[in-house]
Amino acid sequence: MTTTPTTTQRATLRAGPVSLRMDPGAVLFGAGVWAAAFAVGLAAVAVGDYPMSLPAVLDTLAGHGTLLTYDVVVRNRLPRAIVAMLVGARSGWQAWCCSASPATRWSAPM
Repeated sequence: MTTTPTTTQRATLRAGPVSLRMDPGAVLFGAGVWAAAFAVGLAAVAVGDYPMSLPAVLDTLAGHGTLLTYDVVVRNRLPRAIVAMLVGARSGWQAWCCSASPATRWSAPM
């Protein structure tokens, strides 16, 4: 039985002496994960004892909200949502760092 090796498309970005190889699929997946985290964060800011619509949250973040919505969103809910996203990102990074051996994680594909 013979198998043919699969090739992955990789993009290379160069800026002077620095170059960066990346997999476009991984970049797309990462962008999707960040977009989902942003959407969940906005939903978390909108839900609570004082329910707010998503347009009201976005208006408040843009600086067009009332004093009450500013206090609820910016002073109470937004810091909690930001800390939750940072803790989640840190936990994901730690799980990634501890899950595989450094030789397989950092080495270039053959």
